[in-house]
Amino acid sequence: MCMVTGLESSAFHAGWRDAAHRRVKQVLLVGDETVLPWIQSLLIELPAQARGQVFVEVPEACGVPPLVAPGRVAVTWLGRSQRSGAPGTGESCRHGVALDRAVRAWVGEMSVVGGDYLWADDRHDFCAWIGGSGSVIAQLAADVEARVQSSAEHAR
Repeated sequence: MCMVTGLESSAFHAGWRDAAHRRVKQVLLVGDETVLPWIQSLLIELPAQARGQVFVEVPEACGVPPLVAPGRVAVTWLGRSQRSGAPGTGESCRHGVALDRAVRAWVGEMSVVGGDYLWADDRHDFCAWIGGSGSVIAQLAADVEARVQSSAEHAR
């Protein structure tokens, strides 16, 4: 299991390159339009048999460039213009909110797979990467990292 957040060069390169060399099998890649080139470069390094989920939040989901990904890696574009803000407010979706909702739902769903935690140990070869700008994404990364660590410790 590895969890890499942000683009801090030493942690990012060490964590991701280590995961790529271990032939990671399951991934969660998360970011906004500011890190789109990084997400594509990470996808290119994945082995063909990798599985996982990519969430990318963009201002408008129409007309986005396709990402090249292994066949079993789903890419979900989250357009802020197509989403609402807080329920009942009539506000538009703020930066990072669509990612926050999607990732929290995914982590909740994938926390236990077949009675086992997806990221409990290296048997699943799981790696997550979260990057982007803004406080919502930074808080999301911290929360997901805490959840992953807590789940892994609980599974032991």
